[in-house]
Amino acid sequence: MRKQVRSGVTIVELLVVIGIVGLLLSISIPAVQQARASSRVMQCRNNLRQIGLAMGNFVEANGAFPTASQPHSTHRRLLFYLDAAQIGETLLADQVPDSWVVPTLACPSDPVVHVNMEKHGDSSYFLNHGSIFGSARRGKNGFFRSSYIDLSPRDFTDGLSSTVAMSERLVRTMFPVIGDEPTMIKSPGRFYWWTETRYLGAGNEALAVENCKNHRTVMEPQFYGSNNTNYYSGDGYRHLLTPNHPSCYNGPEDFLVSTPAILTAASSLHHGGVNSLMVDGSVHFISDSIDETVWQSLGSRNGNETISEF
Repeated sequence: MRKQVRSGVTIVELLVVIGIVGLLLSISIPAVQQARASSRVMQCRNNLRQIGLAMGNFVEANGAFPTASQPHSTHRRLLFYLDAAQIGETLLADQVPDSWVVPTLACPSDPVVHVNMEKHGDSSYFLNHGSIFGSARRGKNGFFRSSYIDLSPRDFTDGLSSTVAMSERLVRTMFPVIGDEPTMIKSPGRFYWWTETRYLGAGNEALAVENCKNHRTVMEPQFYGSNNTNYYSGDGYRHLLTPNHPSCYNGPEDFLVSTPAILTAASSLHHGGVNSLMVDGSVHFISDSIDETVWQSLGSRNGNETISEF
């Protein structure tokens, strides 16, 4: 009599196969996630390149950069050079557009900005307000100039390639998060902290920075934050705190916020840094660990600093 051999898979063999599949997944999933993150960084950099080209075209047409906020903001004026002229025309006529969406102005890594953009018009890219405290017409040394006079290329005496025009900044949610501390802690790059002491006026920047670094008290319990709602670039960031450092309102929790002295840092969800657009149109990924003095020098258009590399 022939002996029949039953074919099949033993439990040991099944466990080995499952183990191998699990190992392959544990290797491949992080690789896929890393590849997607790298793709988002590259897309974000490409957005800034497009904005840089738009600025270059604006200079050719007008002889100066769109740095002034009056009578119309930088972002709104750039819409005409970003394939969004219809939105720009509608906004300049003080009307509400049918759609706010301008993909070039939204970083793919920040899901909040896409929601904000669809409903209100918002941007991931904030203007450099410089590295010193000062009002609109006194002391501002960055790219943004809150006045009626745009800056021309000759106003950037430190060099167009050594001055930042825009960097990424995580926008706040459009809905209140009052008392929702977990949400704020989870995404600190969108919100602000209070500090123990208030330091105002030019010359007190170093004291304010030290205060924000070492004497933060509580996160802002209201739904304050930074936004470029309706593509009006009223909010910006300063080159005082290095990228992705917690931002601070300058002073104790008494709600007396001094706008010219808020410590707003550039921020993103990219690992290790933010993308920055230089005035000459080049784009660089700036590490969170950049030297603070170098970062502050990159925020100044006329400080006569020497920058070897960054």
